[in-house]
Amino acid sequence: MKTIITFLATILFAINGFGQIEFKGYIVNEKGKKLNNVEIKLYEENSLIHSDFIANKFAYNLWLNKYYTVELSKEGYFTKRIIVSTLASVYDAEPFECDIELIKISDDLDDSDFDFPVAIVEYKQYQGGFHYNIIKNNGFEKREELITQQEK
Repeated sequence: MKTIITFLATILFAINGFGQIEFKGYIVNEKGKKLNNVEIKLYEENSLIHSDFIANKFAYNLWLNKYYTVELSKEGYFTKRIIVSTLASVYDAEPFECDIELIKISDDLDDSDFDFPVAIVEYKQYQGGFHYNIIKNNGFEKREELITQQEK
C-alpha cells in the first residue's frame, strides 16, 4: 500500500512539475488601440528563449515552476518588461489574459522609469488564479492601469 501511495504521489508531482500555463493577450497603445509590429522577447530566467515580431496578439505556454520576463518594444514607444512567475501554480490554472499597454516616448516622461519591469504576474492560490502587481519606479504612476485583466 505504501508503494502505491508513493507511486501515485510521484506521478502527481511529475504532472504538476511539467504542466504549462497559457499567458496571452494584446499589445495596445494609450487609447486602447491594438499595436502591430511589436517586438516581443521571452526570457526564461535570464536566457532568451523566443523573439518575434507580432501583430498585436501574443500567446505563450509557460512551464510551471519557472520565472519568465516578457520584453515588448516598438519604435516610438518605451520598452516594457513584465515578470511572470509560474511558481506555486496549479496544473489546471486558467489562462492569464491581459492587455499590455505601450506608452509613446514623450519628453514629459523619464525613460529611466522603464529600465526595470513594470509588473509581476504570479499565481495567487488564495485568489484562485494569476494576478499582477504593478511596480512603481521612482514614484512613476501612470494615469491608467499598465496591465488590465480582460473580462471573462
